[in-house]
Amino acid sequence: MNLTDKEHDALTLRGDIKIIFKHAKSKTICRIMFNTAFIQNGNYIVAGKMDLSPEDIRKDKGKILPNDFKMYIIFSDFCSKCNPYTTEIVDLCEICKNELGPDII
Repeated sequence: MNLTDKEHDALTLRGDIKIIFKHAKSKTICRIMFNTAFIQNGNYIVAGKMDLSPEDIRKDKGKILPNDFKMYIIFSDFCSKCNPYTTEIVDLCEICKNELGPDII
């Protein structure tokens, strides 16, 4: 999916995420679910065939996806000032504090 600069700047993912992969018009191939809290340093997650749903995709013996299938989902940093791995919540910049909301801070 290609986003415009405005769409890219407005898109912030957090919490539980579900990505559905569809073929052609509407046939769902697979889906993956994760929580953004588990995105580690490097801003990516790797999903293998056994991480996908539904279970049928894992049992297809290489017909739809090869058994060594790997999917890399790469994320951009939200902020260039704060480091999400080392900056304490109280030390975040105002933009990050506003994005997280008053309930987190």
